[in-house]
Amino acid sequence: LVLVDGNGLYGLWPFAREAERLGLHGVFGCEIVHGPHRLYVLAQDPRGYRSLCTLLSERHLDPRFDLPRAVARLIDGLLLLCADLALLPQIAARVPRERLFVALGPRGVPPQKSLVPPRPKDRKAPDPGPRCERQDLVQAAAVLGLELCAVHDVWFPRREDYASHLFFQAIKWSRSLRGVSGRIDGRGGELEAVLPGELEDIVSAAPAMHLPARGALHDGHRDFPAAIEVAERVLASCSLSFPSDREPVFPSYALPDGIDPAEFLRDLARSGLQQRMPNADRTVVQRLERELLVVERMGFSPYFLVVREIVELARQRGIPCLGRGSAADSLLAYVLGLTNADPIRYGLLFERFLNPARQSLPDIDLDFCWRRRDELLEAVYEHFGRDRVAMIATYNTCGPRAAYAEAAKVAGLWPAEVARRSRLLPGHGRRDVDLVDLVASTSGFYQRRVLPPGHEEAIVRAAQQLVQTPRHLGLHPGGVVITPGPVAEHVPLERAAKGVVVTQYDKRFVEALGLVKIDLLGNRALTIIEDCLKMLERRGIEVAELDRLPEDDAKTRSLLRTGRTLGCFQVESPAMRTLLQQLEVADMDRVIQAIALVRPGPAAAGMKDAFIRRARGLESAQAGHPLLDELFADTFGIMLYQEDVIRAAMAVAGMSGAEGDLLRRRLGDGAADGRELDAFIVAGLRRGIPRPLLEQIWQEMARFAGYSFCKAHAVSYGRLAYYCVYLKARWPAAFMAAMLRNDAGYFEKGVYIEEAKRLGVRFLEPCVNEGQ
Repeated sequence: LVLVDGNGLYGLWPFAREAERLGLHGVFGCEIVHGPHRLYVLAQDPRGYRSLCTLLSERHLDPRFDLPRAVARLIDGLLLLCADLALLPQIAARVPRERLFVALGPRGVPPQKSLVPPRPKDRKAPDPGPRCERQDLVQAAAVLGLELCAVHDVWFPRREDYASHLFFQAIKWSRSLRGVSGRIDGRGGELEAVLPGELEDIVSAAPAMHLPARGALHDGHRDFPAAIEVAERVLASCSLSFPSDREPVFPSYALPDGIDPAEFLRDLARSGLQQRMPNADRTVVQRLERELLVVERMGFSPYFLVVREIVELARQRGIPCLGRGSAADSLLAYVLGLTNADPIRYGLLFERFLNPARQSLPDIDLDFCWRRRDELLEAVYEHFGRDRVAMIATYNTCGPRAAYAEAAKVAGLWPAEVARRSRLLPGHGRRDVDLVDLVASTSGFYQRRVLPPGHEEAIVRAAQQLVQTPRHLGLHPGGVVITPGPVAEHVPLERAAKGVVVTQYDKRFVEALGLVKIDLLGNRALTIIEDCLKMLERRGIEVAELDRLPEDDAKTRSLLRTGRTLGCFQVESPAMRTLLQQLEVADMDRVIQAIALVRPGPAAAGMKDAFIRRARGLESAQAGHPLLDELFADTFGIMLYQEDVIRAAMAVAGMSGAEGDLLRRRLGDGAADGRELDAFIVAGLRRGIPRPLLEQIWQEMARFAGYSFCKAHAVSYGRLAYYCVYLKARWPAAFMAAMLRNDAGYFEKGVYIEEAKRLGVRFLEPCVNEGQ
């Protein structure tokens, strides 16, 4: 089976995975459409894949793209199948004969009307090109000395799916289904998949013809061996595959002469440790060496060097930057300056970030001042090379609302009624959502019936086919891919609506190819803090850095305990302000805990209420065993964080950090089995822990693993949130001005203006002479 998307390789990744699962010989290519010309291009091997990616990228990005010349220049590893009588001679004159075949279908190759919108009354439809009969193609092959290759165009799996095919085409071209039926393809029985052996019967049943040369076809209805044999030979020559255990592809990095990446990273880390932790004891030094050893063994040293280089680009330009997420679990990331939270101070576990038992790339997310993020991206393009950097695409899919709207429009429902009904449905939903039940439970959906009986329900059933199907390419909010050579040799590129060059793959396929993906995100809190500090600096006020900030400042405590944190990053939602009051939050550590507790998961699991009761002394804070009491003293005996689940596995069952992380993941996915429970209990019994308590601990680990929050992320954002509250408590005018300037916040601007007035801030009318 061959997959040929139009002008792209969008479906390649799911097709490759499914073909591998089924043991199917999948062949990968595309149908390049350029102007009036069409050409099937198949990749034989990795060389052909690189050629195909480059060819597609040029097709989308180069305004001077010339299909015959580009194909001739990039023919290495490619096979071409063509049924375009105008294009065939141009390509035949430029590429080796063994690379080009004449594509011959059951009835020749009619114009691909499925790729052309039906003709509306007010304008002429695009020309689909001349119809190519079998005899024309046979004669062209004879004249040009090319072999015929049997092909069968497949648009859907079964003949009964033809109606769905028309439905999708109507949506594609924004036409009514009535206007499309009978105009597109009109040959539903020829577009479904065929079983092995059926193609020969289909083709040989076509009218007999006479072939003047090369013997590829002969007179007679059932004498069609050569074109089938050529097709089999073409397929057999294509060996391209995408194994799941591909080696990482790291960007080029300039190193001092004679030093490899691991050695250079080690030197930087040791130097960074002296700067950030000059009084580090032996335990800290040993942990850093252990992390370096794991990174070196996994071959990830270049990754850390590249991320550090990006952070340095930001620092050189004075762009605020914060590494967040599980990266804060790493001491190596901290001493390299990639994160700002001391993992020793907060008891963070390296294995939650980088588990040596799982061969997957580490993920370091970087937040930058949102106003200057584009400046940072420009610096990344310049530093690594414009042809070696690209943004990553997302596949925007249809939720229930969009699915119903699209189906209703092609069914002919009035636009106003389509808009009214679709607004009542959720914008996002799971793939298994039942639209029939969802619509039936939506009050006022069928406020009035405007179509014949049964048609309304038919629209909903048709819309079900669209839920979670790809709709169009989007732009990942921060994902960037950096490659050692041109990106176009690894992934096909195109230009997004905003003009940015993006990959045709989403982040899952980019990562599966082993390419380095780094999230460079914009964060308004960093910009607010920067603007506030600059305003204070102009007034001669110098504020301590976050690392040197008092973590129990009295004025900050006053705002936190009363929930007066409007405008402050992460702690201004109604639920969070209520939680701050319930916990009587007084310092930075409690802010970090509140950020983990406020998520829906902990509330659903009863974790949040239990934590509040224990924090207020209304319930015993003991975990049930002295070992656990000591382990979870800061969280009142509750496993609040993902790292706590790992720590419990290490303390109770003697697991390593890597083993504990694997168990946490399996518990969170509901995949842990009885054998793992038995091993856990046996290990705990050897440590003197009673069996009933071990079973209770296992149940709590299983319950919290799915809801617990990454402590490293909570620490990173909790510290930033505390800094915002600190600035608001001491310099409310500067902070609120910076906050309003950046259009940030959970509420409308008027809410923050009133909040500022309550804090004693005066508002002046605009002044072109003095106002800034």
